[in-house]
Amino acid sequence: MDGMNDLLRQLGLAALKGNTRRGAALLLGFAATIAVGCAQVYFLLQTGYEINESGDFGSIEAVVFAFFFVGFSCIFVLRYLIILGFAFVEGSKRPNLSPLYNLQDYPLVSILIPAYNELENIEATIRSAVSVQYPNLEVIVVDDGSTDGTYQRACWLRDSLDFPALSVCGIENGGKSRALNVAFERCKGEFVMSMDADSALDRTAILFMVTKLLANTSLAGCAGQVTIGNTRSVVTYLQQMEYVQMNGTGRMFQSYFNTTLIAPGPITLFRRADLEDLVESRKELPDYQPAQIEGPWEADTFAEDAKLSMSLLSLGYGVCFEPAAECTTQAPPSVAVLLNQRYRWVRGNLQAVRESWKLWSLNSEKRPSFALWLLWFLLESVAWPLIDLSGAVMFVFLLTTTDALSSTVLWYLALIGADLSAAAFACMCCNRRMNIMVFIPLYRMFYGLLLEANAVLAMFDESRRAGMRWN
Repeated sequence: MDGMNDLLRQLGLAALKGNTRRGAALLLGFAATIAVGCAQVYFLLQTGYEINESGDFGSIEAVVFAFFFVGFSCIFVLRYLIILGFAFVEGSKRPNLSPLYNLQDYPLVSILIPAYNELENIEATIRSAVSVQYPNLEVIVVDDGSTDGTYQRACWLRDSLDFPALSVCGIENGGKSRALNVAFERCKGEFVMSMDADSALDRTAILFMVTKLLANTSLAGCAGQVTIGNTRSVVTYLQQMEYVQMNGTGRMFQSYFNTTLIAPGPITLFRRADLEDLVESRKELPDYQPAQIEGPWEADTFAEDAKLSMSLLSLGYGVCFEPAAECTTQAPPSVAVLLNQRYRWVRGNLQAVRESWKLWSLNSEKRPSFALWLLWFLLESVAWPLIDLSGAVMFVFLLTTTDALSSTVLWYLALIGADLSAAAFACMCCNRRMNIMVFIPLYRMFYGLLLEANAVLAMFDESRRAGMRWN
């Protein structure tokens, strides 16, 4: 235990030293975002003035321009300031490991790894799980009917590694949720962590997440930070930038309120008792249908991680985000695979909102504000892509139909400047290298718009309940 306490103290001192610098940098980044936002509004007004002087627009066109672009810029800047403001406060906190210092018996943590045809990744995933610097750990691998030798490789590791608490079982193919529930039935931990079979845990990840849950008993889950492990192309680097922004702004903002809406599948730690409470609470739903394997994870959406975290929030529990707890995962290497994945995510998240609303309506007194969070999520995932795409169309329209080119271009550069400022802020929050920000212009002009167009298609298909499948 002395060695464990030394490690905790070293991590605590490193966090304190890093957060002093990070807090100042985050404040500077927040101020820069305000400045760039003001510049964006200024150039927008200058564009309007030039258009009015040139007479390029008729009265109706001028009203449409003013209404849309003023609204767009105000929403854009206000959205950034709200998110970054709360993310700044949350990101300025340093990890507090003191709840672990004096423990005589560390609570058992169960790592659940469902796997299906992950022969190339399963060995690295298992090795990273059993190498975690935490003294009371069990790892349960459930092979979901793989056909490529994943089960055999996992069994070979079980027999060759010096880690008695590693177990492997094979089941008929029934989907990720069922495999997780099988693992949940077998595990014994007070805390339960889900982990994807193509991911690798940082050695200190469990320490930071357990600390969060021990320090606040109202928390049912703690999400960690997901990073991309296979950054070998522009497509994967752009995804890395997306993940940094999603973690450093979106999840950090939500974590201030202990309302992290989507706790990622590759790295989230849950309190077992709260998961069991969720299983029992679902039985109160009018359309409840018992599953063959009962458990916290359900297969009725294409985003079982979002469904689980939103369901816990709907019961009044909290879910936080800890950027110091990291894992790497494998990102789609091509545009086609990426769009297919994000299509599933968008539809799955919308399905999760619909299903968690049903559960919340039976327990609304436990967390009355959850309805507002679901509304915020819908605005972010439904309304914002439509607004952003419309802004891009209007920008092209201005460039091709008016003489106010200089002010219009400067406005767009200010828009990219706001993105750069927010990206720098996110990199600081998540301790990521700043060089990834070189992809922000490409992100704004192409990547983001492509994903938003894909999201609009997914939303349309979900609204008409179109059929879908995993691949």
